[in-house]
Amino acid sequence: IVYDKENVFINFRHIQNKPNSIQNNNIRSIYESTSGAIWFGTENGVSKYDKNKNWTNYNKDSKLFNTAVLAVNEYENNLVLGTYGEGLLVLNQDNGKVSNFKLQSNKPSKFIFRIRAYDDNLWIGGSDAPLTHFKNNLFVNTYNVGLVRSLIEGYDNINYVGTDTGFFELNTRNTSVRKIEEHILYICWQLT
Repeated sequence: IVYDKENVFINFRHIQNKPNSIQNNNIRSIYESTSGAIWFGTENGVSKYDKNKNWTNYNKDSKLFNTAVLAVNEYENNLVLGTYGEGLLVLNQDNGKVSNFKLQSNKPSKFIFRIRAYDDNLWIGGSDAPLTHFKNNLFVNTYNVGLVRSLIEGYDNINYVGTDTGFFELNTRNTSVRKIEEHILYICWQLT
């Protein structure tokens, strides 16, 4: 973690047999929840670092034990986890129980690398299914753009997606996809 004022790094490391330690040193995702807790998706479940500098590790449930958590986000007051092999999970932050996150989808992904939630929108990007958009828990559309690594909300129903096949602009008003060619990115970079 980097603190802006002091520009100091804090390195977290798993300490064997120490309960107040991150679960695993292989970090796959980091997310700061609305409560201010920092969640770390690891190769063996998920770890929470709270404001009191305490660790809580969630990997006892069979769905998280030895499961890589590749993405963490919040959607409709739930902590949503994208995993490698178990698909989309929801973690009850009060009791630590894990369950499958039920969404209407023709082909749910089991290998989820990216979750993006804003307003009532939920975007799920995996390696075994197209990028899928939900709104209010209802299916909206899929976009075949490759393995999603990054997704940000733009303006006026436009989202930008970085994938293993390139950089795309998604228009959710008319469900169009436009690949932004490399030479355009280079021109934009030169203007800055």
